[in-house]
Amino acid sequence: MNVHDNRFEWRDLAFINASQAAALEGVSVERDDVLLNITGASVARCCSVPVTALPARVNQHVAILRANRAKAIGKFIEYVLTSPHGKSRLLGIAHGGATREALTKAALERFTIPLPPLPLQCKITAILSAFDDLIENNNRRIKLLDEMAQRIYREWFVDLRYPGHENVPLVDSALGRIPQGWTPRTLGESCSLMQAGGTPSRGNPAYWTDGTVDWFTTTELKDGFLLASAERVTDLAVIERKTRVFPSGAVLMAIYGASIGRLGILTKEAACNQAALAMVGREIPQIVLYYMLVDLRAHFRSIAQGAAQQNISKQKVAETMVACPPTELCRAADEIMGPLWKQRIVIDRATVCLRAARDLLLPRLISGEIDVTDLDIAVPEGVA
Repeated sequence: MNVHDNRFEWRDLAFINASQAAALEGVSVERDDVLLNITGASVARCCSVPVTALPARVNQHVAILRANRAKAIGKFIEYVLTSPHGKSRLLGIAHGGATREALTKAALERFTIPLPPLPLQCKITAILSAFDDLIENNNRRIKLLDEMAQRIYREWFVDLRYPGHENVPLVDSALGRIPQGWTPRTLGESCSLMQAGGTPSRGNPAYWTDGTVDWFTTTELKDGFLLASAERVTDLAVIERKTRVFPSGAVLMAIYGASIGRLGILTKEAACNQAALAMVGREIPQIVLYYMLVDLRAHFRSIAQGAAQQNISKQKVAETMVACPPTELCRAADEIMGPLWKQRIVIDRATVCLRAARDLLLPRLISGEIDVTDLDIAVPEGVA
């Protein structure tokens, strides 16, 4: 869950105490180690461990790859394994078990990778890392913009310190004491749209082949903007109502599994599977609705049901009570928070372009198609 290709995901990171860490001393992570997912749907995903994540341990689903520094650079190994050729070969040796794919220790020990001289590895790594550094910088900027918007939301709509609050008395309501002029409503009443998506039959190629309509799954909901989906469905799937298309700006919320409450914002008309609920506010701006749902996430997870897989029904979401602010206050919030979202979209799109450029260069650099031997890039002292 935390290991993605060329990226470590901090969200949902688990923590252990000192005694548990001591018991797992054999799976300690060190600086420059490479982490490789070896089981499940995320098999073969790979990234370097962030220095800020140390000290750390890994569970049985993650392998630690530690470079022999006389022969290889850990970051170079990461780039080889995340290149299209490396990824394809890793997936090819993943053996199907009873319930999931897996990479065994024996298979990884036999796995060969190209190793150019260390100075060349350094140069290739430096070029690709420059893209990663820009991407990481953009991620930090996005995080700051999100924190600013969320801070405004909580100050106005949770702590009730909105402009002019000093002159508005609190009154009793079904939700407790709320400002006069605010209205207790269900989320269903507060939304003009609340509808789950659908999955067209995989057995009908006409619904999927050469699809042009973005179709998102809950694994793609990461509390941010949804620019492009991993899969697309055809117009026929939409015409025959095998899935639904939702408007740009709609907020998608996961209602199944471990990702319950996770959100995504559509940047264009798109569809989603049945495990996500699309919502559009009736009088509430989408940015206010989004942070309202973020604030309700713990509640949604607390009322989720199901033995095999936790889920929350559309009805329970619709019945959730919220205090709806006056229209004027919502508009004022939208005017202040909206520009922060616009900046996020610009940065998100720039990040997509950076990833595309890096991914285009990566296999060409690894294969030697682009020769960087004579490129003037500093190589660390001691690298022969």
